[in-house]
Amino acid sequence: MDQSKTHLELNPVTLPPSHPYAYRPRGMKADTLVSVLLCCLPCVTCMVSWDRFPTSFQTAGQEYCLETYQCEGESSTPENCRCDSDCPVYGDCCPEAVATNQTKERDVRPNISCDYRPDIDSENFVYTIKSCPQEADSNLKNKCENQNGTDVVDKIPASGQNSGFLYRNMYCAQCNLENYIMWNPGIECKWRFSFPDNFSVSSLLNDDFCHVTFSPPMKNLTQRTCFPITNVTECSNQTLMTSCKNGPYAPVFGEKIVFRNTDCARCQNFPESNLTCSMKSSRLIPFITKRKVYNYSYRVLFDLTLHTKVSESRYRSSLVSDSSDPLPSLCDKDHLLDPFTDQCHEIVCIPPFVYENGKCLPRARITIDPNITSLPCTSRLFRQSEFKIINSSTIILLFLNRTTREFTLRDNETVAYVCINELQTDDSILYTKLTANFSSEEGLLSFVGGLLSITCLFVCLCVYMCSPKLHNVPGKNLMCLMASLFFAQLLFLVAPIIYEMKQQRLCEILSIFTHFAFLAAFFWMNVMSFDIFFTFSKGFINSGDRGRSSRRFRFYSLYAWSAALVIVGAACLTDYASDFTYRPLYGVRFCWISNGKGLLLFFLVPIAILLISNIAFFVKSARSIHTSSKKTSRVLRRKDTCKLFIYIKLSTVMGLTWCFGFAATVTNIDVMWYLFISFNTLQGFFIAVFFVCTKKVFRIVRDGATSIYSSTRSFNLTKSASSRSDVEENKRRMTKIT
Repeated sequence: MDQSKTHLELNPVTLPPSHPYAYRPRGMKADTLVSVLLCCLPCVTCMVSWDRFPTSFQTAGQEYCLETYQCEGESSTPENCRCDSDCPVYGDCCPEAVATNQTKERDVRPNISCDYRPDIDSENFVYTIKSCPQEADSNLKNKCENQNGTDVVDKIPASGQNSGFLYRNMYCAQCNLENYIMWNPGIECKWRFSFPDNFSVSSLLNDDFCHVTFSPPMKNLTQRTCFPITNVTECSNQTLMTSCKNGPYAPVFGEKIVFRNTDCARCQNFPESNLTCSMKSSRLIPFITKRKVYNYSYRVLFDLTLHTKVSESRYRSSLVSDSSDPLPSLCDKDHLLDPFTDQCHEIVCIPPFVYENGKCLPRARITIDPNITSLPCTSRLFRQSEFKIINSSTIILLFLNRTTREFTLRDNETVAYVCINELQTDDSILYTKLTANFSSEEGLLSFVGGLLSITCLFVCLCVYMCSPKLHNVPGKNLMCLMASLFFAQLLFLVAPIIYEMKQQRLCEILSIFTHFAFLAAFFWMNVMSFDIFFTFSKGFINSGDRGRSSRRFRFYSLYAWSAALVIVGAACLTDYASDFTYRPLYGVRFCWISNGKGLLLFFLVPIAILLISNIAFFVKSARSIHTSSKKTSRVLRRKDTCKLFIYIKLSTVMGLTWCFGFAATVTNIDVMWYLFISFNTLQGFFIAVFFVCTKKVFRIVRDGATSIYSSTRSFNLTKSASSRSDVEENKRRMTKIT
């Protein structure tokens, strides 16, 4: 990335000798020697016994505590302290930090504070510099230290190019006389269920579901986490006070409080039994006490509105990071894409010029100043909320993190016309992060129902696999359906965990297998519907021939697995075609199909066709059984009618319940979505009720268990009899010998 486009350059400044950051020769003078001794003091005092820690750290559940303060190598990063060469500057060295690593003088560090910045890191406190030296310019000092402003520019962090310090904003870096790189601003929106069709930066900033976030412009410029240590000023025991201030840095945590070490807690008479070594248990973070469990709702399988705008934004974002792929054009030639909001903005000209044929031309019947020797550049108009005036010659374009001098201000400096040649490069483009948030009720219902379903499916598979009498064609069809549905629902439950781990490739692979498993389940439903029609049409074809049944099952297997494989294979091939509108975009937004058009083509359309054919097979089968029932014997009718009844129950569960998904997609009514989620997350449970909890299956399982018990008992009796005969034979031999 070209740094000239991501930060404001400062002219080199020679610091006066009195300035706290001025360079000083490091000869062995008296003051330098004192500084070195002060620097090494923490390391000297660190040679203390670990017995100084609370005894509660050695109780059950906190045995790991000592490891959070230990350095096990040069690259070791313990949880509660640091072992690197910068730890003396920040004052967070571990008790065992090596003295040779502490090369930076603590008396030259600026006023670093530990703050909670959820726009930078929502789960930790971070070190920031948010003040200026006393001799700094008063204007810069005011802009740096004023935390009540609403201007976005005043909140954009900046990292020092040389020191790596994180400054509250660019003004703090300027008043501390350091060149800096500004962080990338962005907007994170978590809309429930749907997204607005059109939005601007101004609308996003005013949206209750959106908030501003910042990310480092370079990988090596990151925030350093810290703890808000309580400042202990009074202590009844002077020895404890000295140890608190100058002793080893080993923070301990209480309820919403942090102490530098155990002696500081003792100074405040804080009960040691209430101390812990984990910040997470102390509830220091405002609003966040633990990570929220994120579960996918079954809505994601059918709801097209969750995919379209998200996939477009994320797709272009991924292309920008890959220089080998061009940015797809979504605007016509007279419009310019705003890469942040994904909107097309009209290309305009500075009045009184008009935009025609790619140029700015004088408007008809308007007299142009003869002093104008060249035509103005084609421009894009930025509103007041989208830019910030730095000085008379420079503005910064918010959220594009870019400064420009090619601009013209109009309407009392409330709008800016920026030449489009300043907006063509894509290396510093930052995209909105759009997140589809499901309600906690939908997520919980999907998770609980899915967990119950896969448990029931596992039990059903075990029962059917261990019962040879159930291995007829309908039984094998059912086992294949249960296996497909089991893996589909299991992968769907695991998907959000993989996505939160940010394992993009693994998420993509998981999406492909989930897609295949769900499609396979639907094709096996289609197989079972056809098998009903085949069995009960044309005078009830005899299905008892083992050879014919075996061939028929092989044909079913070839059809179901191959059809699902072909569709998923085609989707995978198109996923690598960047110009194909219907590519599925596996794993881009969910660990599932992320493009609404791809979801429609490769999932919803095949399912709709299968459901329609299932309904047709069901109607024909019902008519056949009704017509044939008058001609068949009572025994046969009862047998096949019972068989049909079983298939009807499965067809109802697998077919009609999925129709709720199509109805919910069309109507977008919450009641329909809840019906869809409730019925289809519990499919495994319904299968268990309809096909395992029956007298026939119970009888088969009972007979199998009885047979196993009888065989085992017979084997044990035979073995026991053999042992007794051997004993008697040995006795007879001993009698003969004597």
